[in-house]
Amino acid sequence: MLIAIIAVITIAILAMLGLIGLKVMKGQDSLRSGVKTVGAAQLPEPAFPLAVGSTRDAVYSLALISDATNRDQVTAAIFRRDFGSREAVRSGSIDADLDRVLEDPRAALCQEVNNLPCQARTAEQIDGWTWDPADLLWQKNGKRLMADIVYGEVDGVVLGASTTSMVGDGQQDRDAPVNEIMAFDPDSGRILWTKRYDHPVIFSLDGERIAGVTVRYGDDGDQPQQTNNHMFELVGADAADSEAVSAPLQTDSGSQPRDAIRAFDFGNATWKMQEGDDAIHTCHFVDGTCSPDDETGAISPEIPALEVNSHNGGIIYGDVDGDGYEDAVVALSRDFARYGGNAWQVEYYVWLWDSSRHEAKNVLTPLASSGRCGPRIREVRIVNGLVEYTWQDEADGDSCASGPSGAMNTARVRVRARDAAFVVVEGLPIE
Repeated sequence: MLIAIIAVITIAILAMLGLIGLKVMKGQDSLRSGVKTVGAAQLPEPAFPLAVGSTRDAVYSLALISDATNRDQVTAAIFRRDFGSREAVRSGSIDADLDRVLEDPRAALCQEVNNLPCQARTAEQIDGWTWDPADLLWQKNGKRLMADIVYGEVDGVVLGASTTSMVGDGQQDRDAPVNEIMAFDPDSGRILWTKRYDHPVIFSLDGERIAGVTVRYGDDGDQPQQTNNHMFELVGADAADSEAVSAPLQTDSGSQPRDAIRAFDFGNATWKMQEGDDAIHTCHFVDGTCSPDDETGAISPEIPALEVNSHNGGIIYGDVDGDGYEDAVVALSRDFARYGGNAWQVEYYVWLWDSSRHEAKNVLTPLASSGRCGPRIREVRIVNGLVEYTWQDEADGDSCASGPSGAMNTARVRVRARDAAFVVVEGLPIE
């Protein structure tokens, strides 16, 4: 009995010390809590990074460089940063045709570096997540991710990003530079945190290593320049050290219902609108109407009264930013009757629920608009995280009185998480 107890204690001690083959990650926090940058190393030469990858020992980046004496002479080179080091060194040049390198930089990097996992730029399935070209989303067991790129699963999270670099069927290029990286809960698809960057970054997830390289471009066209690009690694961090913005799980008053926005009164709220210029106009709605003659309304007196209405369904609910809470698309009408005639216009604004503040805020610019004359929006809906609207074009002989009778078109729009901008992912937007 004593021998058995000693054996158990010995195994436990060895495991704690990492001396036996148990997977123990010493001193590393979980990626579920947050993320931080380690080992940032500046590329030693003027460089134009194209791809990044990692092995068990180092981060590698393929980049274009120009000759110091002849800047028109551009070649491809490999840079290496060993884990634990803060120095990046040039480890070789690529003799392959430059056009082939530019066509698929990741493949060229993989051919030059031994033991570098070579993942395709695009894939229909990654760690069980499947790309759905119909819904333009990644899904697994009925869960959907609000991401265009999926790098893979690691340490209990799914890493992804949003970008507008399309590759066939709306799929995204995993080697495309992005301005953010996001962690998702694989069980719910909910965003855990988002880390944003001032400059584009190329990421890769090879095994359990998250490698990145910044992509700052010079000011001289396509010529590589010394722009302080860095290779680095991302690791888990606790909330205090995390460089990411965490998505709120709950507020001080406890968990909120996922449809909390349905209790928000859009007709008695402050709307902020940006229409055709840099100025942001404010309109304080009372009982569903905002008149430009109101002292509290900063919109132009030439703009007719605004009214929250029930046109084409009025308010449509659904989660469009991937935080697990419903958002809304609200129809806003402009009635020109006070100026004579029978003209009208309807604009559709997206309102996002802010669970940390218990309130909704509208995106400054309308998603789409139509009026009595010209093409007309027939239906607006939220489907699988995308806002879809169907509109009808004009045909020969149509008039304002008759309305359009031409071809029907559908646009599918994503609300980009980092800046609440609209990205048309499929179809033709109304003009």
